[in-house]
Amino acid sequence: FASVGAVAVLAAVVAIGAPRAPGYLRASDAEAVEGALRPAVAPPSSAGAAPATAPTTTATRVLSATTLPTPAPSLPAPGTTPFDPTLPQLVPDDASADPAGRHGRDLRVMVAGDSVGWTLARYAGPHLEAPVRIDNRALVGCGVMPGDAQIVARKTGATAYPGLCEEAPEADRLGIAGRPDVVLLWVGAWEIYDHRYQDTIYRAGTPKAATLVEERIQLRIDRYRTAGLPTVLSLLPCFTDGEAAFDDKRLFLERLDEERVEWVNDRVRAVAARNLGWVRLIDPREALCTPDGGARLLPDEGRQVRIDGAHFDEGSAPWLWDTWLAGQLAAALPPPG
Repeated sequence: FASVGAVAVLAAVVAIGAPRAPGYLRASDAEAVEGALRPAVAPPSSAGAAPATAPTTTATRVLSATTLPTPAPSLPAPGTTPFDPTLPQLVPDDASADPAGRHGRDLRVMVAGDSVGWTLARYAGPHLEAPVRIDNRALVGCGVMPGDAQIVARKTGATAYPGLCEEAPEADRLGIAGRPDVVLLWVGAWEIYDHRYQDTIYRAGTPKAATLVEERIQLRIDRYRTAGLPTVLSLLPCFTDGEAAFDDKRLFLERLDEERVEWVNDRVRAVAARNLGWVRLIDPREALCTPDGGARLLPDEGRQVRIDGAHFDEGSAPWLWDTWLAGQLAAALPPPG
């Protein structure tokens, strides 16, 4: 829960011969926030721009922490939303399309969310083959919860979010100004924990916590939707024991709890159900996890895709974009014409 700089200190004490630290542990606080807050460079207007405005929606409070609420909104009229509202919200796991075929150019993807999304965007790197242009607006150590909330973990107690989490609205604003084709919102690694906010404890699995998490996700969706931008939400994959010797296992007690993982996924599904035509879901579990919930290995390297059980690095990030993620995002969007 410390800032990136503090985590980097942890990485520095790794014994000689231990696995190399993932890049996010070698990043500085400045690097972690610099990219998210850099000025946007909007593409030429002829390259296609998102609508200037779009209707927003208000989050509905949930009454159950374990079952999905009945979607209240009616189906949008065909052609009035970025996504086809008649299609299943979950993009089929085997669905894939050419990202360059949607607009006749590289697909512009804004990545928002936490450190998992940050590593996925930051380490896509120059070896990426998929025709996508990635704008990284995610923030390390930050999810969708209020910046002044505290994470309450079993082993570490109550810990404040890094101060840089207060910059999330500005990071979103700058990313929106770049006129992406779609926003990939990747969250859940922090929402899986209990929280303290405004002197109230929100325990994961309770209706009260479900309401807060869904409202916070909806806040992000509304921000993009007001700008006319469609959002793809990723369901949480498995978290696994990492190979890296520096991995702080105290942070993984809750993340290895399958019931908590599925509880967060229910919150993501509930928000998507209230945003028909504006939100679609992708499920990376087949790409990242074995059928029994273990860690998949990179085909050519024989090591875990996520060496610490959660984050991506210079080898796994471009692999996921090229083999699965870019095609999934393109498949979520309507075909040309």
